Amino acid sequence: MPHVALNNTPSGPIIQVSIGVSVMHYDAMVAAGMSPITPIKVNLLVDTGASSTNIDTNIIKKLGIMPTGTVSVHTPSTGATPKEMDLYAVSMFISGYGPMKVIQAMPVIATDFSSQGIDGLLGRDVLSHAHMTYDGMMDIVTISFI
Repeated sequence: MPHVALNNTPSGPIIQVSIGVSVMHYDAMVAAGMSPITPIKVNLLVDTGASSTNIDTNIIKKLGIMPTGTVSVHTPSTGATPKEMDLYAVSMFISGYGPMKVIQAMPVIATDFSSQGIDGLLGRDVLSHAHMTYDGMMDIVTISFI
């Protein structure tokens, strides 16, 4: 599986991955004679504080997919009252040194990141399948996926 070395930016460690429709959605589109959307390259902030991966709503719109459900989300800005957010099923492709890591279907939360200069957050749902080292002295983050 891939091993990725990331330079720490002023925003934090940013990883580039590709996001596409889930494999099930892809197969259904092909069976219907439709051309699936090519996966979209996105820049995600590696965020150990995010329990789930979040993708910008504009990326989700480009994929042309519908929500699969909702989830209650607590953030520092929601306080004690959770906010209901839409969930979408996507595939994720992570390249690096070694074979590509492919996640065929995973739920992501659609969130507006347009003012933050990133396309989303890579959360613990993906990081739980990896070994990560944050080297503050060298200003490098390495992630090795299982």
